[in-house]
Amino acid sequence: MKSVITAVLSLALVAGAVAAFAGASGGPRSASYNLDAGGAVDYKIAFNANETAIVGARSDPRGTDIDIYVYDSNGRLVDSDTETDDTPVCIWHPSSNQVYTIRVKNASNSSTSFTMKTN
Repeated sequence: MKSVITAVLSLALVAGAVAAFAGASGGPRSASYNLDAGGAVDYKIAFNANETAIVGARSDPRGTDIDIYVYDSNGRLVDSDTETDDTPVCIWHPSSNQVYTIRVKNASNSSTSFTMKTN
């Protein structure tokens, strides 16, 4: 199932659209940022209970390895995508309404830009 959603979200990111699933409180979020080699940036985003939550990112230039880590409001790691790729995706199912920390990390040896989107 994760591979199907990953493929859908990757296509949505490429097309500049957001996957049509419930998730972030107040609707989908999008952000872009520049990261130095090894750098990271955190986003605080509230997600709704009992709705599938999806966060994906795409590096630019393509081929630059970036990773996503998702932490709950208690600082516990909920999901991560640390595969060597330029389109990480995290999918989880919040059991309560809460703010999550979404960390996007540049896992490469060169600077990159990225776009992150939520459902």
